[in-house]
Amino acid sequence: MQRTFTHTAEYGFNLKDDHDFSILAGYEWIDYKYNNFSASSAGQTDDRVVLLGAGPNNRSVGQGKTEYAYESVLGRATYSFVKKYYFDASIRQDASSRFGANNKKAMFWSAGLMWAAKKEAFLQDVSWLDDLNIRLSYGTSGNSSIGDYQSQALVGLNTYNSGTGWVLSSPGNPNLTWEEQSKGLLNILVGVFKKVRLDFSIYNRDTKNQLISVPQPYTVGFSAITQNVGSLNNKGIDLRLDVDVLKNKISFFSPYVTIAYNRNKITELFQGRQFWVIPNTFVGWAVGKPVAFVAPLWKGVNPDNGKPEWYLPMEGAGYEVKTQKDPTKVSNSFSAAGLQQNTGIQRYAPWSGGFGWQSGWKGLYLNVDFSFVQGKYMLNNDRYFFANPNQFAGFNTLKEVTDYWQKPGDVTKYPGWSYQFTQFDSRTLENASFLRLKTLMLGYNLPSKLLNNTGFIKGASIYVTGRNLLTSTKYTGPDPEVDSNLGLGTNPNTKNYGFGINIQF
Repeated sequence: MQRTFTHTAEYGFNLKDDHDFSILAGYEWIDYKYNNFSASSAGQTDDRVVLLGAGPNNRSVGQGKTEYAYESVLGRATYSFVKKYYFDASIRQDASSRFGANNKKAMFWSAGLMWAAKKEAFLQDVSWLDDLNIRLSYGTSGNSSIGDYQSQALVGLNTYNSGTGWVLSSPGNPNLTWEEQSKGLLNILVGVFKKVRLDFSIYNRDTKNQLISVPQPYTVGFSAITQNVGSLNNKGIDLRLDVDVLKNKISFFSPYVTIAYNRNKITELFQGRQFWVIPNTFVGWAVGKPVAFVAPLWKGVNPDNGKPEWYLPMEGAGYEVKTQKDPTKVSNSFSAAGLQQNTGIQRYAPWSGGFGWQSGWKGLYLNVDFSFVQGKYMLNNDRYFFANPNQFAGFNTLKEVTDYWQKPGDVTKYPGWSYQFTQFDSRTLENASFLRLKTLMLGYNLPSKLLNNTGFIKGASIYVTGRNLLTSTKYTGPDPEVDSNLGLGTNPNTKNYGFGINIQF
């Protein structure tokens, strides 16, 4: 159950028709409570036997409870002069129950300027320029996306010698506080020739006091403690271009394209480290480098003996951030930790966007939207099970596993039958870049003359739609459009078809 209370008050006024002011103050409170109870059993021999106690196997019972609360006080002020020069500023204090007793509250702010340049006298007579707005802003924001009670030392239950006991389950961190982001943005919006509109932004975002599960020596009793450490920088551009190629009384055609580029870089870690692999993720952070995948690098199958081979990592300083592919330095004994090295492949795709168009002719209309991501990679965890026939007997198996080594001289994709066909290495790291037809809509607007005869219907249309109709990708898993470092048992975006009627009264 979540309860949200929001109260705001706003006052606006004008001075001498040139100065417009607006002031807003607000208060918000969020209270969340969740309780659950579950029980299960298995082994019932008849579907009419539905009582949990009748199941002889896997009897279990569970329950849980969690709560959190937020409290925010906020204010905003805006000012404009002759509707050409604009200024706005905001400030808010947020408090969260998830943080330590002395650090629950944090203050965030933002400020922005906008210049409606087209309204200047020296540009009003420029006929080809339809619009020109320039915005500059800077501000901070907070993140509290961690589990509840991370700041508190917790006591839990365990079972020892057939009895229930108490155990210190979490060390807590009374100094835990908000993760903070600061972002600067420059935006230019321009329209020309009554046909072309360009919206361009460039930004720089710094994240500090990140909420990270920091590894600890096992001698302290806990493998990790959530702390505010490290920093990350993101720089990028966002662009949208719209063009009215054709626009008249009976037809129109307006294509568009959006492009986003982002580059991230780790600027600081913790404990003086220059490199850190996030456990069980195949993702590594190296100071001065983008977030990247870390995995043993596959060399291939030795054609002489059918053994699998991996490149040995570089030794000495800097081995964590450099990739080594020396064909004379290989190993045929797999070790996930001993062979891991920086693959040089970024965890987050630098390029994304989309394109499409809106078009119509005499009541018929066709809208098409494509989306794309370039430079994306993902660990295909499904492949580990589908390309390991000698490890997972009875599993569905890829046809390509028949290409395995059988005699000296064979050049194959998989090693000899006595070796495990697939390990968690760079082979399972696949290019998940894609181009997808996200939506397609074909419809018809009924003529207004026909509708006017009804006396009460103002507009009506019929349409058919399709989603995810076409996808082009090299990724062999179910769906490349997953925002994750790996894909395992993913429910893919499926093709959808629909038909509808829209009537306006």
